[in-house]
Amino acid sequence: MPTLTLAQGQRVVYEDNGRGPAIVLVHGSPGTTRNWEPVAQRLADRYRVLAPNLPGYGGSDPRPAGEPSTVHAAVVVEAVIREVGAPVLLAGHSYGGNVALAVALRGEVPVVGLVLLEPVLVRVLPAVGRDADYAEVKRVFDAYLEQVEGGDREAVRVMIDYWFGPGAFDLLPDGARRFLVAHAAVNAVDVRSSFAERHSTAAL
Repeated sequence: MPTLTLAQGQRVVYEDNGRGPAIVLVHGSPGTTRNWEPVAQRLADRYRVLAPNLPGYGGSDPRPAGEPSTVHAAVVVEAVIREVGAPVLLAGHSYGGNVALAVALRGEVPVVGLVLLEPVLVRVLPAVGRDADYAEVKRVFDAYLEQVEGGDREAVRVMIDYWFGPGAFDLLPDGARRFLVAHAAVNAVDVRSSFAERHSTAAL
């Protein structure tokens, strides 16, 4: 897989397949470019399909220490888009949707279309008057973050069962459960980044 080095010296590993107009696919958290493989295979005969591994996943370096923010992940995606040298269609799933939206709102690279698939834009809830829903989500994920940062190796089941229903974590294949447990700390930073976002309805 190709690798880019950012100005700060961090490496970004990404997939680059196919020919034609460029599509950039941003995976969720926890995840890697492998999440997009079935989609990329179907598109690669008509499009150039690029998929970066976000910080801390799939061989890409972790984000630098500091306040959690979606911005660093957006910078990673922007670096891949600059390699294309032309406007791209940008798609993101889950946390990747947050990152894709951040890229579009920052306006640093040319994006001709934006597809957000189940983005976890929790900070939009209070912006549209859904304060009670936001408080409930925050209650669940504050507890999750406390468990992860306290060293609970099974804490990631809280996140999976919240999004996919009680018992969902236990139904996953062993390899998927091991991946999720191993990347819970990275996911926790991504969750904090989602809760730190500030999007006005006007900007959206």
